[in-house]
Amino acid sequence: MSLPYRVFVVDDDPVVLDSLQLLLASAGLETEGFSSADALLASPDLARAGCLVVDVRLPGMSGLELVRRLRFEGRGIPAVMITGHFEALADAQAEADGILAVLHKPFTADELIHWVERAFELRASGSRP
Repeated sequence: MSLPYRVFVVDDDPVVLDSLQLLLASAGLETEGFSSADALLASPDLARAGCLVVDVRLPGMSGLELVRRLRFEGRGIPAVMITGHFEALADAQAEADGILAVLHKPFTADELIHWVERAFELRASGSRP
C-alpha cells in the first residue's frame, strides 16, 4: 500500500518499538521509529507523519509534551498515546491536545490499527486533530 503518510512510532523500549513497527507494517502501513521525542523532532521527514503512536512516558520530553509542542508549532498530527501505566488523561483534555485515543498495554492489534486508520482518515480529509 503506498500512502503519502507514515506512522511515526515513539517508544524508548527497543523491543516495544520494533514490535509496534512490525505490527503496523503487517497491516500495510509504512512506519518510522524513534526512541525519544527529541529524535522525532530532529527528523527531516516529520512532514510525512500521518499519525503518531507515542508512549506517554519517554525520557526527557514526555509523549504528551511532544504532542502539545507539535500542536503549538502548528504541526498538529493525530496521535495515539500508549501506556503501560495508569495515566489519568481526561478525554476532553486528550482531545484538545489532538490525541485520538489512549491505549493501555496490553492492547489489541485491532485497536491500534483502528485508531491509526482513523488518524489517516483525518489527515486525508484535511481535518485537524
